[in-house]
Amino acid sequence: LHEALHRVLGLVCQELKWPIGHVFLQDAQDPDRFVDSDIWWIEPDHHFEKFIDATRRLVIKSGEGFIDEVIATGRPHWTGDIHTDETFRRSESLDDPHIKSGVVFPILVRQAVVGVVEFYSWDDTQPDTYLLEGMAEFGTQLGRVVERMNLQKQIADLTDRERRHLGQELHD
Repeated sequence: LHEALHRVLGLVCQELKWPIGHVFLQDAQDPDRFVDSDIWWIEPDHHFEKFIDATRRLVIKSGEGFIDEVIATGRPHWTGDIHTDETFRRSESLDDPHIKSGVVFPILVRQAVVGVVEFYSWDDTQPDTYLLEGMAEFGTQLGRVVERMNLQKQIADLTDRERRHLGQELHD
């Protein structure tokens, strides 16, 4: 999953010439919280250490910022200027003041948000309906990858449980 998400971030960032791509995933212990996945794509020769550190400490909960809006609605969100957007809580940690806009979209499994992908741009761009629709579909496809990984884990757990049960039966 991590490899697939990292590859996708790189492809999108390179194609759209965006310097930062990042993924938040649902917390395994608390599905109402989203935490840093440590999956990043950073444009080569650029450093965003302060932003990365601030993101690693960030826990997304209900009612906090524009990423939460994406989690609540299951729809992408675009902000034209993250420095003036009061719901963007990490603008002071951006190492490069030239980063202007951001787009965030959900990773969906059925209708449930299981992750959030965020991208940031050098340009002060306005929402692009076509791009947002494409990103929404993209989030659904990533959700299928997440769903497949979850099913593989469930099958492995079930197989292990059955193996232990059979071993106990044979022992008895």
